[in-house]
Amino acid sequence: MATPADGELLYKGFLNLRYGMALTFQEYYCVLSDTGVFTVYTNEDQATNNPTKFINQVRLGGTKDWDGKTMLSSHDNSIKFVTDKGKEISASGHNRNEVTLWAKSIKAVTDPESKEGQKLAKAKRKQQREREREQKRQEEYEIRAKAHRALPKATEIDAPPPISYLTDPRRTRLDARNFPKYRQHLQDAKLETRLTAPLDEAKQPEEPQKVKKKKKRPAAAAGSDDTQPRSADDNLFGAPPPPPSAAAQSAPPPMEAKSEDLTMKFQNLLQLGFSHEEVKAFMAAEGHTSQDLDAVSRNLQRMPPPPGSPTKRAKAELPPSTEKKPSFFDKIFRRGKT
Repeated sequence: MATPADGELLYKGFLNLRYGMALTFQEYYCVLSDTGVFTVYTNEDQATNNPTKFINQVRLGGTKDWDGKTMLSSHDNSIKFVTDKGKEISASGHNRNEVTLWAKSIKAVTDPESKEGQKLAKAKRKQQREREREQKRQEEYEIRAKAHRALPKATEIDAPPPISYLTDPRRTRLDARNFPKYRQHLQDAKLETRLTAPLDEAKQPEEPQKVKKKKKRPAAAAGSDDTQPRSADDNLFGAPPPPPSAAAQSAPPPMEAKSEDLTMKFQNLLQLGFSHEEVKAFMAAEGHTSQDLDAVSRNLQRMPPPPGSPTKRAKAELPPSTEKKPSFFDKIFRRGKT
């Protein structure tokens, strides 16, 4: 005879059973375990309060007239159970769904290879994993609780531990700037604000700016070369400078270098198409004196213009026109036409 503790609960509920030679069904409270043990009680209170006092307890072997693969065709909500010894038990439920659940539960415990049996095995495996995880969490909790109980209490400590500067929660991020490694870390991460950045830049020593001196062109240094015509290549690149001597390197730069530099800038602007007055106004805004600019302008006006390109075609000389060129608005509004 199976014991009530044989296996775990699988399904429970009310069923109308007929035992032996009884002609009518009587309602009982039935419990089915996952090992196939079917226990019958008088009511639900007896099954809960005194599970050892049952009316009947058998081990089922399956269901009759249902293979478990098709829908349970029971028009009168009845079904027959077969015990492991071959005895049949007629039962009926309140509705068809309840009878179907009882039949599937019995099929799951009696036929492990069926669809219901595989579902039951999967549910058992999942339940076992949950139990293992819960047991592991409980063991970890017990270990932490034991370690916590082993710590000394606040009343047992005579003096409070010293507060570390780095672990004190009252400190702020600005206090960390006082430490060299934290200040260096903030500089590397570029976390300085726009307010402190100009102050840091002002503390840095200013490096002296290196003035690049342009080499003096030999064509402008020699007075005789000014009167000779220069080619287009000389205008662009200039002649190669002579090798500097030791005396020239040691001597300070002459005063003519400044005027030569000014002449080169003036001449470059003239080659871009600006007039003398425009160039003088532009260079005066840069800080040059008007006397130097006037002297450079007179010298350049005395010099012959450089020859043009030999491949450029000369413009045809047209007689000067006496007619006034129409302006933009004259063209739009067609003014001046009679």
